[in-house]
Amino acid sequence: MKVEIPTRELVTGEAVPVDKKEGTIENKTELANRYNMVYSSTFVTNGTATGMDTEIGKIAQMMNEIKEKKTPLQIRLDRFSKNLAIGIIGICILVFI
Repeated sequence: MKVEIPTRELVTGEAVPVDKKEGTIENKTELANRYNMVYSSTFVTNGTATGMDTEIGKIAQMMNEIKEKKTPLQIRLDRFSKNLAIGIIGICILVFI
């Protein structure tokens, strides 16, 4: 995976996109030597999982699949507005007859 870090000067000092590799590293490894870490605001320029194939993309897809359920207040307001509209139409018909 090749990544471009917008704040690279602040984090690792990278001036060009760098290759990241899979694997584990020791907990005490220095920040600059964490070859498999990708940080927030990192741009992935190419790799095996980009866009909707990433974990964030999967979460976004699941969020899009959720159907919104109306709250009890919304249901009551829908019923009230329907009855109000029918009442107004009925009054208009009575006035114009």
